[in-house]
Amino acid sequence: MDENNGLVVTARNQPFADGILMDGWRNGGRLYWCAVKEDSAYDLRLHPPRKPEPPPYAGTTAWKEDPLYSAWLQDYDNVYKWQWQPTVR
Repeated sequence: MDENNGLVVTARNQPFADGILMDGWRNGGRLYWCAVKEDSAYDLRLHPPRKPEPPPYAGTTAWKEDPLYSAWLQDYDNVYKWQWQPTVR
C-alpha cells in the first residue's frame, strides 16, 4: 500500500497552501516538517494516482487484543497510580 498520513496546520481562516506540513513517517519515524508550498516530494506529476486495487480479503478484518500491552488501559481503579516504566534501566 502507498498510504502516508500527515498533518497540515494553518492559522484560522487561512488557505491550505499557507500551512505547515508535518509528516511523522516520511523520514522513517522522525518528524519532517516544511511549508506546504515548499514540499516537492509528493508532486502529483511525479506520483500519478493509480487505480485502487481491491483488498485481498472480503469483509471485515479481525483485530486481536494483546492484554500484555492494553490491559492497563481498562484499569480504572489504579489510573492515577500507574507510572510508565521504561524497558531499559
